[in-house]
Amino acid sequence: MSNLAVIFDFSGNSLTLQCKSNEVIDDVFKRFCVKAQLNINDVTFYYNSTELKLSGKTLEALGVKNLFRFSVVGKTVVGA
Repeated sequence: MSNLAVIFDFSGNSLTLQCKSNEVIDDVFKRFCVKAQLNINDVTFYYNSTELKLSGKTLEALGVKNLFRFSVVGKTVVGA
């Protein structure tokens, strides 16, 4: 188990969370949403243009390293 800093890019801002490599990605995403005051159902997480889903896997199992960057995109309705 190691300490990691994970970076989330959202709406032109960056937010860094301190995590442990054995944390489940779902919990990290939820913690980001609480800190950013977002509803987890209203955002999508990406890494290298690939959408990441809640999976129950640890950061280590997903290959997340220190200073890993996730892109967060809000789900918006256009023309409603």
